[in-house]
Amino acid sequence: MKILTEAKFVERVSYYLYFEWVDRPGAGYAFECDEHGNVSDLHELAEANYRRVVSGAYGDKLVAQGVQRRVHRFRDPAIGRCDVCCRRVPLTHALVNTCRCGAEYSGSGQRLAPRSEWGKETGETDADIDRANHAFWRG
Repeated sequence: MKILTEAKFVERVSYYLYFEWVDRPGAGYAFECDEHGNVSDLHELAEANYRRVVSGAYGDKLVAQGVQRRVHRFRDPAIGRCDVCCRRVPLTHALVNTCRCGAEYSGSGQRLAPRSEWGKETGETDADIDRANHAFWRG
């Protein structure tokens, strides 16, 4: 497999304008905005909620909490080109990544033997291998 893009860690910052119910701390409304609290491009229902909130329709039952900054960190997986069919394969799992054509690759893009050959030396089943793959990502 040829690696087309390397895995990388990504950090995205977003801002939300928060309003909280006085009688239910932690519950209320959050509208995506810029760092200055300017809200735009809301979905139709969110726009209707936003208009009700800022018009004062809820009176003193809803309190503005201001703009809150959220940082989202995640791993963008490496992308490789399948040796068999040339499709793009995201290498999202450490142990096994399967192309739509059925070819199997490790997390680093190394081609794996067909599943029918797996576990012959160790007695592992496909289910054992899948559990190990998922357990790795859960930590």
